[in-house]
Amino acid sequence: MSATPLSLVTLALTGACNLRCAYCYQDTKSRARMAWPVMRAAVGRLLESPAPDRGLVFAGGEPLLAFDLVQRAVRYVGRRRPAGSVVRYVLATNGTLLRPDTIAFLDAHRFALELSFDGVLPAQALRGKRSFARIDAALDHLRDHAPEMFRQRLAVAATLDADAVPFLSESFAYFVHKRIPAISLSPAAGQSAKWTPRVIDRLERELAAVYALARRHYEDTGAVPLVAFRKTRSDARPARTRPVCGAAQSASITIDVDGEVYACPMLAESSRTFANPGLAATIQPMRMGHVADPAFWPRLAALPARARATGIFHVGPRRHSLHGQCIRCRHHRGCSACPVAVLSEPAHEDAQRIPDYLCAFNWSLQSLRERFPVQPDDADLLSGRARLPRLVRELLNETRAARV
Repeated sequence: MSATPLSLVTLALTGACNLRCAYCYQDTKSRARMAWPVMRAAVGRLLESPAPDRGLVFAGGEPLLAFDLVQRAVRYVGRRRPAGSVVRYVLATNGTLLRPDTIAFLDAHRFALELSFDGVLPAQALRGKRSFARIDAALDHLRDHAPEMFRQRLAVAATLDADAVPFLSESFAYFVHKRIPAISLSPAAGQSAKWTPRVIDRLERELAAVYALARRHYEDTGAVPLVAFRKTRSDARPARTRPVCGAAQSASITIDVDGEVYACPMLAESSRTFANPGLAATIQPMRMGHVADPAFWPRLAALPARARATGIFHVGPRRHSLHGQCIRCRHHRGCSACPVAVLSEPAHEDAQRIPDYLCAFNWSLQSLRERFPVQPDDADLLSGRARLPRLVRELLNETRAARV
């Protein structure tokens, strides 16, 4: 048993994928598949952790191409999980292989579903031709046959290709119409050359349209599906010195298909090359060896210090984009720009550089977040201070009128 509270392990089950997304950072696809001894060791590390609430994420490639491994791991956890502990399951999938029997298994074991899906047909076609209809149908099946999973354990992650910017607000409207409960947006990595000033201008208009749709939906229903706009009065303001992403902390790791351990999926090397090999050396300290290595726990405990030593996982005076120093930006505490995105940019030589289009995207999104209403927390709801959504008010008025 380790003293390090490891709470989340992401498993790259296979390097294979049935889609060939033009913008995917995994640019060296392989048919490699995680061997059972590696998976058993990885799951064992999670079960050794003293964290009371643990999560196991099945990823890839496309993990449903190795669904038998998912099922075997769930059975193994069921036999070995310490009494009183909790292990939550997550499947990160492109959704095209979600069949009814697969959904039934996931629902029975209370999986959360992280669906990589970019929206309406023209946007999704950049991810995979003929994939939209399959995912749209899978969402309908989820809603009708696994309603609790759909409402409470489904999240859509949309990756924004520069060519899909004109369809952003239309895609958001589609997600809202499908009643997706949680939506996140992030630009694709390695696309600096495609994000021209004209594309950035269109992005700002599309995000403004997303804001208007989200605001209207919130006032009507009280729901905030766009995760970036969720905020309550009790939200803690992040500390200036906090890491800019979870990869700099020892609570979460990724285990590659070959058993090598990394701080995050973006660093796993079996399925990707780094556009700038010189910058790749910067993140050498984030590699932690093989999951079965006896030195696993000491290396994991040392991860936060090694991450700080790289200088790229915390906001400091050298972190910047074309728009200036990050530390001088009023949005830097909430910025979600990936600190290792620069590894996908062949023209950048500075590990402290944030690609300019990522900066522009986050600035625009965070500026809109500032304007979005603060949502009521539990205290507001219990005290009656919270204003009811429009549709609820109309329903109450109709009910009162019917009683008269």
